[in-house]
Amino acid sequence: MNRKYKVMIIITILLFVFISISIALGYFKNSLKKELKISNTYENKVTNDKVKDTSYKEKIASPNATIHRKQLYKKCGHVIEDEIAIPKELVNKNESEIQKYYYGWSVEKFSEKEICLYREIYDICQEHFIVKDVDGVITVYNKNEKDEEKVYLVTEILTKYLPKEDTEKLSNGIEIIGKKNLYMLLQDYE
Repeated sequence: MNRKYKVMIIITILLFVFISISIALGYFKNSLKKELKISNTYENKVTNDKVKDTSYKEKIASPNATIHRKQLYKKCGHVIEDEIAIPKELVNKNESEIQKYYYGWSVEKFSEKEICLYREIYDICQEHFIVKDVDGVITVYNKNEKDEEKVYLVTEILTKYLPKEDTEKLSNGIEIIGKKNLYMLLQDYE
C-alpha cells in the first residue's frame, strides 16, 4: 500500500471517530438538558408547594383585639351593643376557647383583631328608667320586666328651681329608654 492511501485511511478513521464522538456528545448534552428541565420543573413544583404551605395555622386573639358584644332583649326588643378590650386571660386563645369563656353567646366573627359576639336574652334590658321628683330632688329608677322600680341614681338636682311644667312631669314620672337619653335629660335639668 502506498503511503498516500494509508494516510487517507487514517484520516477517514479519525474523521469517523470525530463525527461519532461529536454525535455522542450532542446526544449526551441534549439528554442532560431534558433531565435538567424535568428536574427544574420538579423543584419549582416543590418550591411552589412550600409557598402554598399546606399546614393549617390556627387563628388566635391578639393582645390588641377588641370584643364587640351585641345583645337582643326579647321582651322589649332593644339591642344593646358595646365594645371592650380583650381581657388578658383571652389573649392567644382560639375561637373555641373564646366560645367556652362566653358561654351562652355565639361567635359571629373571629379574627386576630376583632371578635363579634351575639346573644338573645328573654328579659327587658337594663336601659328602662323612670325619672321622678322625690323629696325635692330628681331621682332615677331602673324598671324591670315586672314594672318594679329600683333606685338607680339620686341626683343633686333640686326640683324647686325648675319650671312648673317640668315639675308636673317629674311628679308623674318621666319614662326614658337608654342611658344616653337619660343623661341628656338630666343635663337639661341642671
